[in-house]
Amino acid sequence: MIGNMNRAIALRMNMVPSATDISVSGAGTVFTLCHGEESQTYRTRLIGEANVVNIVGAIAAANDAYGIALPDLKSAVANLKCVPHRMELLDRGAMIIIDDAFNSNPAGAAAALRTVALFDAVKIIITPGMIELGAKSDELNAELGKNAASVCDWIVAVGERQAKPIVKGAKDAGFDKDHIHVAKTFTEAMDFVRAIDAKGKKKVILLENDLPDNF
Repeated sequence: MIGNMNRAIALRMNMVPSATDISVSGAGTVFTLCHGEESQTYRTRLIGEANVVNIVGAIAAANDAYGIALPDLKSAVANLKCVPHRMELLDRGAMIIIDDAFNSNPAGAAAALRTVALFDAVKIIITPGMIELGAKSDELNAELGKNAASVCDWIVAVGERQAKPIVKGAKDAGFDKDHIHVAKTFTEAMDFVRAIDAKGKKKVILLENDLPDNF
């Protein structure tokens, strides 16, 4: 009997779980988990594809290894807390802030922008760009500007030195130069963003990386 049970678990674990119908809002992420022949809808305060992948894996492991029914895992998923400044969702009423300011790298910034793209809102990025990239710094920050141009309605670059490749990348991608703003400080950037007329829509603001003192 135990042998049969172990074989059943092994077969089940070979069925790769997946998430579908993913949507995001100021409340977090909603997705449907498909695992074997079962499916269940979950809500979490976390956002970002990496978080969804991790949650899906944890649900499948709890279900397969410990026999916890999929519906019984809804509360645990709903109560997950975000790590501060790592895709942290902050609902400020008319503004939704995605605080990804702890650190930034090319893959993480691209993933953050893919999450922003899921929102039905005026999409804005505030960023000083990425640092400590050596000889590829200008190239990769230009790529950040290009990626932001494909998602955002406004690009606000902070720090005149880092702004140049970001602005160039956005302009080379055909982004409206009138929707690019270079701010000297984060405070100035936020004041500018607050003044943007969103025409009744919410603003989603991605804070991508923090601003070092030497910029």
